[in-house]
Amino acid sequence: MIPVTVDNTYRLFDDGRQKCLQTPKGKAEYAHRREAMAMRQMWICACGCGRPMMRTMGFASSITFQHDKLRGKDIDERIVDADGGWLNCAMRWDCNGAMGSRRRLTA
Repeated sequence: MIPVTVDNTYRLFDDGRQKCLQTPKGKAEYAHRREAMAMRQMWICACGCGRPMMRTMGFASSITFQHDKLRGKDIDERIVDADGGWLNCAMRWDCNGAMGSRRRLTA
């Protein structure tokens, strides 16, 4: 089935996956999700390095959205599943770049 666009913010797929759109609302939602993940991780990078992520006005440039599924059509940008379990995580920009396409060590 064709995904449904929700409030010009994200696409909702039949299996529950979400993909934020490249619209002003979609970009704002993506940034909100990134910050929410950083907050739930107590601002500690999810790669396993133990280093803090920066809490600055320009946090968008220093924190990345690390997807559980790294690429492809099955990408999911939700941060919690239907049962409230964590999906995806936030990482420092430098750690994400150093890790490349490998999966993270910790959640």
